[in-house]
Amino acid sequence: EFVFSMIPDDDVLRAVALGDGGVLSAMSPGSVYVDMSTVSPEVSGEVAAAADAAGIGYLRAPVSGSTILAEAGNLTIMASGPEDAYGRCEPLFEAMSAIRFYVGEGEQARYMKLVLNLLAASTIAALAEAITFGRKGGLDWNVMLDVIGDSVVASPIVKYSLPPLKARDFSPAFSSDLMTKDMGLICEAATSVGVPTDIADAVRRLYFATVEGGQGADNLTAAIRQLERQVGLGEPD
Repeated sequence: EFVFSMIPDDDVLRAVALGDGGVLSAMSPGSVYVDMSTVSPEVSGEVAAAADAAGIGYLRAPVSGSTILAEAGNLTIMASGPEDAYGRCEPLFEAMSAIRFYVGEGEQARYMKLVLNLLAASTIAALAEAITFGRKGGLDWNVMLDVIGDSVVASPIVKYSLPPLKARDFSPAFSSDLMTKDMGLICEAATSVGVPTDIADAVRRLYFATVEGGQGADNLTAAIRQLERQVGLGEPD
């Protein structure tokens, strides 16, 4: 009756949903396919057309939150697609999320996810540049992070990034590889609707350099290490 998928990119979504023996070919009319991935609105639209032709409800339901929030069932879900399919799935969404938003009948959830990821990536990129700047100016690593955590700029993403940063722990809650992929989706989608991407392009370049520097599997905060290398900083004392 319900099939959920959460996969890494457009090509995998095409294969999983539309390929030979894929999800849609195995589902019955009246069932609901829910994809929770971060993918392009364009490819999501291809899946929507195929699902509609097969009489299958298709929900786009990407999530906001780290692996820690996922394990605790505290994700935020942003869903779009047929409203009746959303109503049928809402009890299932409740099992894995703390907050749910229904945002429209079409690809709105895909755009909402890309909006959030642009803000997340830009925040961490700005944090990376700011604390590299602070270190070069002579600030103590731990003191600087303490001040940031108690300041007006301490958003939730900054706050939960600070403890692992203090420990110089770059274990992936969301990898630099995935953020680089998402920044590509963001730049392409924004360009397609006629929105400038000056900030997004700069952030994309930073994450691309982080991946090229060998830290693609590390957390997105590894952008800090990339900038530290650029200015000749080693590990903090």
